[in-house]
This record gives sequence, structure tokens and C-alpha cells, in this order.
Amino acid sequence: MLVLSRKTDQKIVFPNLGITLKLLSVKGNLARIGIEAPNDMPVMRQELVDESATPPTPYVSRELRHDVRNSLNTIRLAVELFQRQMEAGLPDKAQSTFLKLVQQLGNLDRQFGGSATPEAPAAAPAPRSRVLVVDDDVNERELLAGILELSGWDVATAGDGLEAIEYLTSHERPDYVLLDMRMPRCDGPQTVQLIRGNPDLADLTVFAVSGSDRVEVGVEGGTRGIDRWFSKPLNPATLIQEMNRLPA
Repeated sequence: MLVLSRKTDQKIVFPNLGITLKLLSVKGNLARIGIEAPNDMPVMRQELVDESATPPTPYVSRELRHDVRNSLNTIRLAVELFQRQMEAGLPDKAQSTFLKLVQQLGNLDRQFGGSATPEAPAAAPAPRSRVLVVDDDVNERELLAGILELSGWDVATAGDGLEAIEYLTSHERPDYVLLDMRMPRCDGPQTVQLIRGNPDLADLTVFAVSGSDRVEVGVEGGTRGIDRWFSKPLNPATLIQEMNRLPA
């Protein structure tokens, strides 16, 4: 892990991506970060992005596409959590999150040898709403859990499907399960089958959160499968709004 201490106006450069981060200022709970990127790599405020518009992309392998989506998801979650930690007056935790962001950009830079300002926080759910986050990537799992906790959720985590089933059969039921699809030991589709096949768990609300294409995964929708599909890189505000909207 590369750990950097940066003063204002100092830069962090990712040469293969052509991206430069610059810490412009830190005042109270507000940090200004400048992003320099190539002209063909748009950098936009999150609220301006039309997520329904997916520009055509050149062919890449399924594995690389999945890995890049996961990397972008980690970056997006880190930016979102950093913003919320600053707003909550948690500068030490925000610094740790910023280092994770820099590390993940470095990983993505090496893969090719990219970040948007987060949207306004979503409204907090009702007190004591519970969610289980299941993902084998510890960074993605912890970042998403941190965002949900700051949004008012009671969060538990699991590293794969077997850990998730063990948790679900030995703890109070969560209101939602956020489930990655590609995991070792017990993947997403297998976990869905185990949940739907257990009478005590069959009616759980399960959201898929995946860097894979839904067609590739082949998981069913509805009462026998997943209730919603969210592609990585994830928009946390959209996810939270959907969780607030649906009765658990």
C-alpha cells in the first residue's frame, strides 16, 4: 500500500491513466480536490451524469471488464465515503479513505500500463433498518458498509455466500441483502438458491451488486431470484433511495 502525505497544491499523478489528483484546500468539513484528466475522459459532477446513457466501448475480455468495473466501484465508493466523512466531521477517517482512493487509482493505473464528485447524501432510512453486505473484496465491502452506516443503517458484512448463510441462520434477519455475484466458495447465484430454498429466509429482499453482466451470471429475477440488479460501479445514492422506497 502506498501511503502519501500531501500538502495543499501538491499532486498525485497516475501516468498510465493520464489522471492527476490535486488537494486544493481543506477547510473545516470541506475538502476541495482537483482532477486533471485527458480530454476524451469526461469528469463530471455525479448529479449531472445520465446513468441510462451507456457510450459504446471497445471489446475487452470478460475478466478485464469485470476487474475494471470492480476497481471503478471501489473508487466511486471511496469518493462517496470520503465526502460523507468530511461532512460528518471525521477528518481522520476521511484521510484513511482518501488513501484507499489513491491506492485504487494506482491499481487501475497499473492495469492500463477512471472519478466523479459525489452526489448529495440520500435521505436516511427509518431507525434500525438492517442490511447485510456480501462481497469478497474487502475494500468494496468496507467502503459500502461505511457509506450505509453514515446513512443510518445497521450494517453487517460477509466475505462470501457461506459466511452470508451462516450469518442469516444465526442472527436477526436483515431488511436487505446486498449480494456480489462472483465470489469464491459460494457465489451469488448459489447463495440466492440457498436463501430462496430456506423457508425462514425465502422472502428476504436480495439486491445483486455486481461487476458482471446480468446475462452472463444467469440469475433469475423475482421471488425465485434477486429483487433488483445494481451494476458496478455502484451509485450509492440510487441504491439507498431504492432501499428506502421498497418495503423490506
